[in-house]
Amino acid sequence: MDSPEQTRALFRSHIEAAEAASDAVAKPLTLASRMIVEALLSGHKILCCADAGSAANGSHFATLMLTRYQRERPGLPALDLNANLSALAAIAAEYGYDQVYARQIQALGQAGDLLVALATDLEARSVMEAILAAHDREMRVVLFAGGECAPLEAALSQGDVGLCPPGDTPARILEIHLVALHGLCELIDAHLLGS
Repeated sequence: MDSPEQTRALFRSHIEAAEAASDAVAKPLTLASRMIVEALLSGHKILCCADAGSAANGSHFATLMLTRYQRERPGLPALDLNANLSALAAIAAEYGYDQVYARQIQALGQAGDLLVALATDLEARSVMEAILAAHDREMRVVLFAGGECAPLEAALSQGDVGLCPPGDTPARILEIHLVALHGLCELIDAHLLGS
């Protein structure tokens, strides 16, 4: 296969994944946007964490909350738990890598805050522990995973939302997560600023 054909195949693969995901994520994305807006309007904050492959998407979402998406608005309180490299290294050294987000949530999370957790590795122990820590702090969770979302989805409680686009290719799942995160930003802005 020559390089232009490889490129076309890549785009076809993305388009097929996006079409397959649109029905699976439409309703959960709407619910997630309402949950986030409810938390923000109640004076709470958003905490974001992600496994290695999803870390850039989590950071990107937190940054869009702090700055803006497409429309000018005040910054929204969001923390990227992947951003403090010193904390990540110290927690991993002292308590194990599985605790890198849970420990931060235990220290920074408050009842009513919301956790946005992203994972392409469905066995991501650090994300699983983050979800459990969020529940201990009486926080709700929005989970972005892939495929069947199990076992991470099994850790969700009533009132949490799981966005699980179908598929098992991590690159396509990451791409769909990014599109969904942009859609989430758009819905949040529409709730806060009007159409």
